[in-house]
Amino acid sequence: MLNRRHFLAFLRPGVEVDLLPTVLAGLPGPMREPDIEAAVHLAILVNRIPGIVARPTAPCAAGEGQIGFAFPFRVGSQRVRSAVRIVERHVHRFVSPWEVMALALAYDTPPHPALAAIAEIGHASGVRVGLIGSMAMQAVTALPYARPDSDIDLVVDALDIESLENFHGEMRRFAKRNPWKVDCEVEFDSRYGIKLDELFSTSKNIIIKTIDNVFLAEKIRFIDNLEKGEKDKVFSTGFSVSATELCPSLISTDTYGER
Repeated sequence: MLNRRHFLAFLRPGVEVDLLPTVLAGLPGPMREPDIEAAVHLAILVNRIPGIVARPTAPCAAGEGQIGFAFPFRVGSQRVRSAVRIVERHVHRFVSPWEVMALALAYDTPPHPALAAIAEIGHASGVRVGLIGSMAMQAVTALPYARPDSDIDLVVDALDIESLENFHGEMRRFAKRNPWKVDCEVEFDSRYGIKLDELFSTSKNIIIKTIDNVFLAEKIRFIDNLEKGEKDKVFSTGFSVSATELCPSLISTDTYGER
């Protein structure tokens, strides 16, 4: 499961103690203050917040992966974050975005009032809707991650492109009726992440994110290869240039889950 972006990783008891020094060392320099480190200590060891499975920022050994920690506090406008490399035996349980959405909807007061309506749009369209980002972290920890201006971050999947297209159309109508910003990624083949708006835009190319990299691909060729089941050809024929060469910030915004 360390290859599934957006999955939450709850660590085994005792592992947090061993990883805490690495988490603290991974804090950005300006955030290595005693009060911030004390708050990180509390979040990791007492609140036991999960890590977010993410693309490694450095090479990992065989069997390793990276999780990012996004904390429920900020320095100015910047959320405090860190990341560590782990192996799967460190993890007590992985939780998928779809499980998180179900948990969020079970609350008397969900992390956001729009979630029930969005889930219903997904159900009517034949699309599974998962919750990621600050709303997801608030749902699983009950800590104050979300703010009134927080985006609603989603990941969805479906059995066919037509269902996704219906969902996209309904979400565009939803956006016109409501003030909230929704950022939605489509997951293909449990591996490839594409922005929903990009998928149905007029652009010939799309940016595709995986646990290993970010690539620019021809949209038609990518979808055609997936529909034919030619997954091995997605990389060998579908991609033209690494998107990180065009926009290096793609790595940093994707590594720790939500922005």
